[in-house]
Amino acid sequence: MLRQQQNNLRLGIFIITGFLVLLFFIIMASKKRNLFGSDFELKTHFSNLNGLTKGDKVLFSGLQAGSVKKIAIVNDTTIEVDLAVDEKLKTFIPKNTVATVITDGLVGDKIVNLIPGNGNSGHVDDGDFLQPGFSLNKDDELKTLSRTNNNIQLISEIVKNRIGKVDTSALINLLSSGKVAVNLLSTLDNLNIASARAKDLVVSLNDLVKQTRRGDGTLGALLTDTVMANDLKTAIKDVKTTAIGSGKVTDQLNEMVGSVRQDIEYGGGPLHVLLRDTATAGNLIKITENLRDGTNSFGQDMEALKHNFFLRGYFRRQEKQNERARLEQLKARQDSSRKSAKH
Repeated sequence: MLRQQQNNLRLGIFIITGFLVLLFFIIMASKKRNLFGSDFELKTHFSNLNGLTKGDKVLFSGLQAGSVKKIAIVNDTTIEVDLAVDEKLKTFIPKNTVATVITDGLVGDKIVNLIPGNGNSGHVDDGDFLQPGFSLNKDDELKTLSRTNNNIQLISEIVKNRIGKVDTSALINLLSSGKVAVNLLSTLDNLNIASARAKDLVVSLNDLVKQTRRGDGTLGALLTDTVMANDLKTAIKDVKTTAIGSGKVTDQLNEMVGSVRQDIEYGGGPLHVLLRDTATAGNLIKITENLRDGTNSFGQDMEALKHNFFLRGYFRRQEKQNERARLEQLKARQDSSRKSAKH
Protein backbone atom coordinates (compact mmCIF):
# COMPACT_ATOMS: atom_id res chain seq x y z
CA MET A 1 0.00 0.00 0.00
CA LEU A 2 2.82 2.37 0.87
CA ARG A 3 4.60 1.53 -2.39
CA GLN A 4 1.45 2.38 -4.36
CA GLN A 5 1.24 5.81 -2.72
CA GLN A 6 4.93 6.53 -3.52
CA ASN A 7 4.37 5.68 -7.18
CA ASN A 8 1.31 7.92 -7.33
CA LEU A 9 3.30 10.74 -5.74
CA ARG A 10 6.11 10.37 -8.30
CA LEU A 11 3.59 10.30 -11.15
CA GLY A 12 1.94 13.47 -9.85
CA ILE A 13 5.27 15.26 -9.56
CA PHE A 14 6.19 14.20 -13.10
CA ILE A 15 2.88 15.42 -14.51
CA ILE A 16 3.10 18.76 -12.70
CA THR A 17 6.72 19.24 -13.84
CA GLY A 18 5.79 18.46 -17.47
CA PHE A 19 2.85 20.85 -17.27
CA LEU A 20 5.10 23.63 -15.92
CA VAL A 21 7.68 23.05 -18.67
CA LEU A 22 4.92 23.09 -21.31
CA LEU A 23 3.49 26.29 -19.82
CA PHE A 24 6.96 27.87 -19.89
CA PHE A 25 7.39 27.02 -23.57
CA ILE A 26 3.92 28.37 -24.35
CA ILE A 27 4.67 31.66 -22.57
CA MET A 28 8.04 32.04 -24.29
CA ALA A 29 6.50 31.24 -27.68
CA SER A 30 3.72 33.77 -27.10
CA LYS A 31 6.39 36.40 -26.37
CA LYS A 32 8.21 35.37 -29.58
CA ARG A 33 11.44 34.74 -27.70
CA ASN A 34 14.28 32.66 -29.13
CA LEU A 35 14.16 29.54 -27.03
CA PHE A 36 17.18 27.73 -28.43
CA GLY A 37 19.56 30.55 -29.27
CA SER A 38 21.16 33.65 -27.77
CA ASP A 39 19.98 37.22 -28.36
CA PHE A 40 21.62 40.63 -28.29
CA GLU A 41 19.95 43.93 -27.55
CA LEU A 42 19.34 46.93 -29.82
CA LYS A 43 17.52 50.13 -28.88
CA THR A 44 15.60 52.81 -30.71
CA HIS A 45 13.40 55.80 -29.93
CA PHE A 46 9.93 56.53 -31.30
CA SER A 47 7.60 59.46 -30.80
CA ASN A 48 4.51 57.32 -31.48
CA LEU A 49 4.31 53.53 -31.28
CA ASN A 50 0.96 53.31 -33.15
CA GLY A 51 -0.11 50.36 -30.97
CA LEU A 52 3.24 48.52 -30.68
CA THR A 53 3.40 46.31 -27.60
CA LYS A 54 5.93 44.16 -25.78
CA GLY A 55 6.53 40.82 -27.52
CA ASP A 56 5.72 42.05 -31.06
CA LYS A 57 7.89 40.76 -33.87
CA VAL A 58 11.05 42.36 -35.24
CA LEU A 59 11.84 41.89 -38.94
CA PHE A 60 15.12 42.49 -40.73
CA SER A 61 14.79 42.75 -44.52
CA GLY A 62 11.59 40.70 -44.30
CA LEU A 63 13.12 37.94 -42.08
CA GLN A 64 12.09 37.08 -38.51
CA ALA A 65 14.87 38.67 -36.44
CA GLY A 66 13.54 38.87 -32.86
CA SER A 67 10.92 40.55 -30.69
CA VAL A 68 10.21 43.68 -28.70
CA LYS A 69 11.81 43.15 -25.29
CA LYS A 70 10.93 46.31 -23.40
CA ILE A 71 9.05 49.58 -23.84
CA ALA A 72 9.79 52.60 -21.63
CA ILE A 73 8.60 56.22 -21.76
CA VAL A 74 11.56 58.63 -21.60
CA ASN A 75 9.60 61.91 -21.82
CA ASP A 76 6.42 63.31 -23.37
CA THR A 77 7.86 63.05 -26.91
CA THR A 78 10.23 60.05 -26.71
CA ILE A 79 9.54 56.35 -26.13
CA GLU A 80 12.47 53.95 -25.83
CA VAL A 81 12.04 50.47 -27.28
CA ASP A 82 14.46 47.61 -26.54
CA LEU A 83 14.71 44.92 -29.22
CA ALA A 84 15.93 41.36 -28.63
CA VAL A 85 17.56 40.31 -31.91
CA ASP A 86 18.96 36.94 -32.88
CA GLU A 87 22.72 36.77 -32.33
CA LYS A 88 23.18 35.13 -35.74
CA LEU A 89 22.09 38.36 -37.47
CA LYS A 90 24.56 40.57 -35.63
CA THR A 91 27.16 40.42 -38.43
CA PHE A 92 24.54 41.36 -41.06
CA ILE A 93 22.84 44.40 -39.51
CA PRO A 94 24.69 47.67 -40.33
CA LYS A 95 24.89 50.59 -37.92
CA ASN A 96 22.92 52.86 -40.28
CA THR A 97 19.87 50.58 -40.10
CA VAL A 98 16.54 52.43 -39.76
CA ALA A 99 13.77 51.09 -37.47
CA THR A 100 10.12 51.77 -38.35
CA VAL A 101 6.78 50.58 -36.95
CA ILE A 102 4.58 48.91 -39.59
CA THR A 103 1.34 46.92 -39.59
CA ASP A 104 1.19 43.24 -40.51
CA GLY A 105 -1.50 43.56 -43.17
CA LEU A 106 -4.32 46.11 -42.99
CA VAL A 107 -5.52 45.33 -39.43
CA GLY A 108 -2.76 42.96 -38.20
CA ASP A 109 -0.24 43.18 -35.37
CA LYS A 110 2.41 45.88 -35.21
CA ILE A 111 5.94 45.00 -36.30
CA VAL A 112 9.30 46.74 -35.91
CA ASN A 113 10.87 46.63 -39.36
CA LEU A 114 14.65 47.05 -39.63
CA ILE A 115 15.72 48.51 -43.00
CA PRO A 116 19.48 48.58 -43.85
CA GLY A 117 20.84 51.94 -44.90
CA ASN A 118 23.03 52.75 -47.92
CA GLY A 119 26.78 52.62 -47.80
CA ASN A 120 29.24 50.76 -45.57
CA SER A 121 28.90 51.72 -41.88
CA GLY A 122 30.08 48.59 -40.06
CA HIS A 123 27.94 46.19 -38.04
CA VAL A 124 25.96 46.84 -34.87
CA ASP A 125 27.12 45.97 -31.34
CA ASP A 126 25.13 44.99 -28.32
CA GLY A 127 23.18 47.99 -26.98
CA ASP A 128 23.50 50.20 -30.10
CA PHE A 129 20.79 52.76 -30.88
CA LEU A 130 19.10 52.54 -34.28
CA GLN A 131 17.85 55.59 -36.17
CA PRO A 132 14.03 55.73 -36.12
CA GLY A 133 12.21 56.12 -39.43
CA PHE A 134 8.94 57.71 -40.44
CA SER A 135 5.97 55.36 -40.09
CA LEU A 136 2.39 55.90 -41.18
CA ASN A 137 -0.49 55.48 -38.80
CA LYS A 138 -3.32 53.28 -40.01
CA ASP A 139 -5.90 55.79 -38.81
CA ASP A 140 -4.09 58.63 -40.58
CA GLU A 141 -3.97 56.54 -43.75
CA LEU A 142 -7.70 55.86 -43.55
CA LYS A 143 -8.43 59.56 -42.97
CA THR A 144 -6.26 60.51 -45.95
CA LEU A 145 -7.99 57.87 -48.06
CA SER A 146 -11.38 59.21 -46.97
CA ARG A 147 -10.42 62.77 -47.92
CA THR A 148 -9.11 61.52 -51.26
CA ASN A 149 -12.38 59.70 -51.94
CA ASN A 150 -14.35 62.85 -51.12
CA ASN A 151 -12.16 64.91 -53.46
CA ILE A 152 -12.56 62.35 -56.24
CA GLN A 153 -16.34 62.41 -55.77
CA LEU A 154 -16.37 66.22 -55.94
CA ILE A 155 -14.19 66.24 -59.06
CA SER A 156 -16.38 63.62 -60.73
CA GLU A 157 -19.49 65.73 -60.06
CA ILE A 158 -17.81 68.83 -61.56
CA VAL A 159 -16.69 66.87 -64.62
CA LYS A 160 -20.17 65.37 -64.98
CA ASN A 161 -21.77 68.84 -64.94
CA ARG A 162 -19.27 70.16 -67.47
CA ILE A 163 -19.84 67.20 -69.79
CA GLY A 164 -23.61 67.72 -69.50
CA LYS A 165 -23.26 71.37 -70.47
CA VAL A 166 -20.98 70.53 -73.40
CA ASP A 167 -23.38 67.81 -74.59
CA THR A 168 -26.24 70.32 -74.77
CA SER A 169 -24.18 73.15 -76.26
CA ALA A 170 -24.80 74.64 -79.68
CA LEU A 171 -21.42 73.39 -80.91
CA ILE A 172 -22.33 69.75 -80.23
CA ASN A 173 -25.72 70.23 -81.88
CA LEU A 174 -24.03 71.80 -84.87
CA LEU A 175 -21.55 68.95 -85.22
CA SER A 176 -24.28 66.35 -84.85
CA SER A 177 -26.35 67.91 -87.62
CA GLY A 178 -26.46 65.82 -90.79
CA LYS A 179 -26.58 68.91 -93.00
CA VAL A 180 -23.36 70.22 -91.50
CA ALA A 181 -21.72 66.86 -92.14
CA VAL A 182 -22.82 66.91 -95.79
CA ASN A 183 -21.57 70.48 -96.24
CA LEU A 184 -18.29 69.59 -94.59
CA LEU A 185 -17.80 66.61 -96.90
CA SER A 186 -18.67 68.78 -99.90
CA THR A 187 -16.15 71.38 -98.79
CA LEU A 188 -13.47 68.72 -98.46
CA ASP A 189 -14.28 67.46 -101.97
CA ASN A 190 -13.97 71.00 -103.34
CA LEU A 191 -10.66 71.40 -101.57
CA ASN A 192 -9.42 68.17 -103.13
CA ILE A 193 -10.51 69.37 -106.59
CA ALA A 194 -8.84 72.76 -106.06
CA SER A 195 -5.69 71.02 -104.89
CA ALA A 196 -5.66 68.82 -108.01
CA ARG A 197 -6.13 71.88 -110.25
CA ALA A 198 -3.37 73.72 -108.45
CA LYS A 199 -1.13 70.72 -109.00
CA ASP A 200 -1.97 70.72 -112.73
CA LEU A 201 -1.25 74.46 -112.87
CA VAL A 202 2.14 73.95 -111.24
CA VAL A 203 2.95 71.20 -113.74
CA SER A 204 1.94 73.49 -116.63
CA LEU A 205 4.07 76.32 -115.28
CA ASN A 206 7.02 73.95 -114.95
CA ASP A 207 6.55 72.87 -118.58
CA LEU A 208 6.36 76.52 -119.67
CA VAL A 209 9.57 77.34 -117.80
CA LYS A 210 11.32 74.33 -119.35
CA GLN A 211 10.17 75.36 -122.87
CA THR A 212 11.31 78.91 -122.25
CA ARG A 213 14.74 77.71 -121.12
CA ARG A 214 15.02 75.55 -124.24
CA GLY A 215 14.04 78.50 -126.44
CA ASP A 216 10.69 77.03 -127.52
CA GLY A 217 7.72 79.31 -128.23
CA THR A 218 7.59 83.07 -128.68
CA LEU A 219 8.70 83.88 -125.16
CA GLY A 220 11.55 81.38 -125.33
CA ALA A 221 12.72 82.72 -128.69
CA LEU A 222 12.50 86.28 -127.39
CA LEU A 223 14.60 85.44 -124.31
CA THR A 224 17.12 83.05 -125.84
CA ASP A 225 17.48 83.91 -129.55
CA THR A 226 20.46 86.27 -129.91
CA VAL A 227 19.51 87.23 -133.49
CA MET A 228 16.07 88.40 -132.38
CA ALA A 229 17.68 90.23 -129.48
CA ASN A 230 19.97 92.11 -131.88
CA ASP A 231 17.02 92.91 -134.15
CA LEU A 232 15.11 94.20 -131.16
CA LYS A 233 18.05 96.42 -130.16
CA THR A 234 18.25 97.79 -133.72
CA ALA A 235 14.51 98.49 -133.76
CA ILE A 236 14.72 100.29 -130.47
CA LYS A 237 17.63 102.36 -131.76
CA ASP A 238 15.63 103.32 -134.86
CA VAL A 239 12.64 104.24 -132.75
CA LYS A 240 14.87 106.42 -130.59
CA THR A 241 16.22 108.20 -133.70
CA THR A 242 12.72 108.67 -135.04
CA ALA A 243 11.53 110.01 -131.72
CA ILE A 244 14.36 112.56 -131.63
CA GLY A 245 13.66 113.69 -135.21
CA SER A 246 9.95 113.86 -134.54
CA GLY A 247 10.58 116.05 -131.53
CA LYS A 248 12.59 118.49 -133.62
CA VAL A 249 9.90 118.52 -136.32
CA THR A 250 7.26 119.18 -133.67
CA ASP A 251 9.22 122.17 -132.36
CA GLN A 252 9.65 123.56 -135.87
CA LEU A 253 5.95 123.11 -136.62
CA ASN A 254 5.01 124.88 -133.39
CA GLU A 255 7.27 127.82 -134.34
CA MET A 256 5.78 127.92 -137.82
CA VAL A 257 2.22 127.88 -136.50
CA GLY A 258 3.02 130.66 -134.07
CA SER A 259 4.54 132.80 -136.83
CA VAL A 260 1.59 132.25 -139.15
CA ARG A 261 -0.88 133.07 -136.41
CA GLN A 262 1.00 136.27 -135.61
CA ASP A 263 0.94 137.32 -139.28
CA ILE A 264 -2.77 136.64 -139.45
CA GLU A 265 -3.71 138.41 -136.23
CA TYR A 266 -1.46 141.47 -136.49
CA GLY A 267 -1.28 141.89 -140.30
CA GLY A 268 2.44 141.45 -140.63
CA GLY A 269 4.10 139.64 -143.54
CA PRO A 270 2.87 138.59 -146.96
CA LEU A 271 0.19 136.28 -145.53
CA HIS A 272 -1.86 139.26 -144.46
CA VAL A 273 -2.05 140.43 -148.06
CA LEU A 274 -2.71 136.87 -149.26
CA LEU A 275 -5.46 136.30 -146.70
CA ARG A 276 -7.35 139.64 -146.90
CA ASP A 277 -10.33 137.69 -147.98
CA THR A 278 -12.17 136.78 -144.80
CA ALA A 279 -13.36 133.43 -146.15
CA THR A 280 -9.90 132.49 -147.21
CA ALA A 281 -8.51 133.70 -143.91
CA GLY A 282 -11.05 131.62 -142.03
CA ASN A 283 -10.20 128.51 -144.00
CA LEU A 284 -6.52 129.08 -143.50
CA ILE A 285 -7.04 129.50 -139.76
CA LYS A 286 -8.99 126.22 -139.61
CA ILE A 287 -6.23 124.49 -141.54
CA THR A 288 -3.65 125.89 -139.17
CA GLU A 289 -5.63 124.78 -136.10
CA ASN A 290 -6.08 121.30 -137.55
CA LEU A 291 -2.36 121.16 -138.16
CA ARG A 292 -1.71 122.15 -134.54
CA ASP A 293 -4.16 119.55 -133.25
CA GLY A 294 -2.42 116.94 -135.35
CA THR A 295 0.90 118.03 -133.92
CA ASN A 296 -0.46 117.73 -130.39
CA SER A 297 -1.80 114.24 -131.17
CA PHE A 298 1.60 113.32 -132.52
CA GLY A 299 3.17 114.66 -129.30
CA GLN A 300 0.77 112.53 -127.27
CA ASP A 301 1.69 109.50 -129.36
CA MET A 302 5.34 110.23 -128.66
CA GLU A 303 4.55 110.58 -124.95
CA ALA A 304 2.80 107.20 -125.00
CA LEU A 305 5.81 105.80 -126.81
CA LYS A 306 7.96 106.98 -123.92
CA HIS A 307 6.00 104.71 -121.56
CA ASN A 308 6.45 101.70 -123.79
CA PHE A 309 8.13 98.67 -122.11
CA PHE A 310 11.02 98.61 -124.57
CA LEU A 311 11.65 102.43 -124.65
CA ARG A 312 10.95 103.34 -121.08
CA GLY A 313 14.54 102.93 -119.96
CA TYR A 314 15.92 105.10 -122.77
CA PHE A 315 13.59 108.03 -122.08
CA ARG A 316 14.27 107.80 -118.36
CA ARG A 317 17.99 107.99 -118.99
CA GLN A 318 17.36 110.89 -121.44
CA GLU A 319 15.36 112.76 -118.79
CA LYS A 320 18.10 112.20 -116.23
CA GLN A 321 20.70 113.56 -118.68
CA ASN A 322 18.53 116.61 -119.43
CA GLU A 323 17.96 117.22 -115.73
CA ARG A 324 21.70 116.88 -115.08
CA ALA A 325 22.47 119.35 -117.89
CA ARG A 326 19.87 121.80 -116.56
CA LEU A 327 21.35 121.59 -113.05
CA GLU A 328 24.85 122.18 -114.46
CA GLN A 329 23.61 125.24 -116.39
CA LEU A 330 21.88 126.55 -113.28
CA LYS A 331 25.04 126.01 -111.23
CA ALA A 332 27.14 127.78 -113.88
CA ARG A 333 24.74 130.75 -113.81
CA GLN A 334 24.91 130.91 -110.02
CA ASP A 335 28.71 130.80 -110.11
CA SER A 336 28.75 133.55 -112.73
CA SER A 337 26.37 135.66 -110.62
CA ARG A 338 28.59 135.22 -107.55
CA LYS A 339 31.69 136.26 -109.48
CA SER A 340 29.89 139.39 -110.82
CA ALA A 341 28.74 140.29 -107.31
CA LYS A 342 32.32 140.06 -105.98
CA HIS A 343 33.62 142.40 -108.69
